[in-house]
Amino acid sequence: MSVIVYFGAGLKDTAEAFFLFVFCLFLVSMMASALCLFMAYSFQTFAAAQMLMALIYMMMMLFSGFLINLGTVGDWFSWCQYWSMVKFGLAGLFINEFKDRTFCKDSSDPTTCKTGNLYMEEQNVDYENDFDFWVNFLALFLLTVGLFILAYIMLRRMKRHL
Repeated sequence: MSVIVYFGAGLKDTAEAFFLFVFCLFLVSMMASALCLFMAYSFQTFAAAQMLMALIYMMMMLFSGFLINLGTVGDWFSWCQYWSMVKFGLAGLFINEFKDRTFCKDSSDPTTCKTGNLYMEEQNVDYENDFDFWVNFLALFLLTVGLFILAYIMLRRMKRHL
């Protein structure tokens, strides 16, 4: 599915950019799986786990920079962005696609052009060096491993019914 979306949307046509795109989507889906497993093992009933998962995903979307600009979020809520898989996934995809590129609404009129770097600055995405790019993947990986470990601990604590 990623192949169709990636090339159908006209994103960068390099192999490196495509495989980084796929790797980012893989890490986000692994973190989502780990979070769902952790929640499923933490609750006795499906309904409780499902309601809390809906709340967690809503908060992740809200504090990812996708719905609201993170620069407008108050200091008392700014810490929430560091638990959002959507934030790290979007930042990785933004840097992969927008860094050092120029986009124009009308190719004959250069005044309608906007750089990808300017867009990322508006979205408060750090992009200046390679570490800014790879820290998103590292955060997704570490959060995923942490959630899988917590899910394993919760699975071991479950009572067995014979």
